Amino acid sequence: MNTTLKLLAAGCIAGLVLGATALLAAGEAGGLQQTGHAPSTNDVLVWDNITKSTNVVADATDAGFVFNFTNLTSGKIVITDVQTSCGCTTVEIPRLPWTIVSGTNGQIAVSVNLSGEEGTIMKTVYVDTDKGAEMLTVNVTTLPATNQPSSKTQSTH
Repeated sequence: MNTTLKLLAAGCIAGLVLGATALLAAGEAGGLQQTGHAPSTNDVLVWDNITKSTNVVADATDAGFVFNFTNLTSGKIVITDVQTSCGCTTVEIPRLPWTIVSGTNGQIAVSVNLSGEEGTIMKTVYVDTDKGAEMLTVNVTTLPATNQPSSKTQSTH
């Protein structure tokens, strides 16, 4: 089996394990919720996406992302902690603990400092709540600088 197929198979297996874990946790909590949105892995906050990607030019100093979420449960959810995978990644959130009332939404802004970084980098943000946790992932690909032609014209003598 070639490397691409192995990676694809590993990704599919990981997705199935995460999905089964979420279903098991929801079942233990009293059943699945029927919503019009795809549930997050903790079936508590529904996120617009848990992975976001962007491309930046080689001289970019940072990359920014915004993760949107909604509390679709019938009760409140309290975000108790938010941690990043390294010091070059920061989040902008209200003061913790952050209470999300049923039916409301919020945002977590993520910024990655790109100083000294090149190629493709991946950073994570861990969001802990009183009902479960979620791992958000950002991917940044640095594109090579483009050589712009000079605006000066060369003369031939």
